[in-house]
Amino acid sequence: MNIDDKYLSIKVIGPGKEFFQEIPQENKKEFSENKLYIGITEGFSAPEITTVMITIGGSVLTTLAAHYLIKLIDSIFAAKKHAKDSGVSITMNITINNGDQYINLGSDIEEIKQKIIKAKSKSE
Repeated sequence: MNIDDKYLSIKVIGPGKEFFQEIPQENKKEFSENKLYIGITEGFSAPEITTVMITIGGSVLTTLAAHYLIKLIDSIFAAKKHAKDSGVSITMNITINNGDQYINLGSDIEEIKQKIIKAKSKSE
């Protein structure tokens, strides 16, 4: 098992990392108690373009409770809304890393929640 399987990665490419900065801190305890990892990194792009890429490792999906994962997705989308309200336009891409397979969850919050619940139920 590689580290990516146990990791939830938030990568902010462009301005706006500050809107997502608290998410790893707020969730660090839950992740460390389950021997999982959460982190945020930053990349650079044109100032008017920001893309947030979130990758959820397979072990993160199977270990954490569905309601907790939904709460985490809600906090990510709340950060996106806060950024938008502050004038930073963000596109978001959320995927599940299941070994060598990446599953794109889309960008609609309700669709993402349903896909997480579905993927979670398959793993149980």
